[in-house]
Amino acid sequence: MNIFATIRAGNRVKRYHTQEILKEERVGQHCANVCAILIDLYHPHLPPADLLVYALRHDVAEQYTGDMPANVKKERPALKVAMEEVEMDWELEHWPRSRPTDVDMAVFKFADAMDCALKCCEELLMGNRMVTHMAFRAMEYMGRAQGEISAFHPACRRALQLRKIVNQEMENACK
Repeated sequence: MNIFATIRAGNRVKRYHTQEILKEERVGQHCANVCAILIDLYHPHLPPADLLVYALRHDVAEQYTGDMPANVKKERPALKVAMEEVEMDWELEHWPRSRPTDVDMAVFKFADAMDCALKCCEELLMGNRMVTHMAFRAMEYMGRAQGEISAFHPACRRALQLRKIVNQEMENACK
């Protein structure tokens, strides 16, 4: 399979397959959303290229491994590590992997969690209360990731603003 077919197949992997979701989402949609959030976080500048490349491809290996539910990763850390190793090996076979700096990875984690929180808001607004636990977990992850972003990083202030906005959206969606 050529690299473009690999990426396209990876982008079609269904997310949240163990959750009751009203509007299906695919890895490609999620990766694009994370990139858009990163661009907003770094505005008026652009995020580093290696960070955007990482965000575009971060879940593509799930075409090989599948999407492991977050609760399994949390409850079985050894399984999470093993899955990450399998995904990393798969990625290295398919393209060279450049990893963003630790500081930029903290910003990435925030954007990744924010996309999940926004997905939960959408589902809640459509009446899907089955994602409430996932919504609160996403907000918790956003808070943790925000705490890892250096106060001197250009995205720090915007992350705080976005977290407040998403928190308000979440409160409105839960009414």
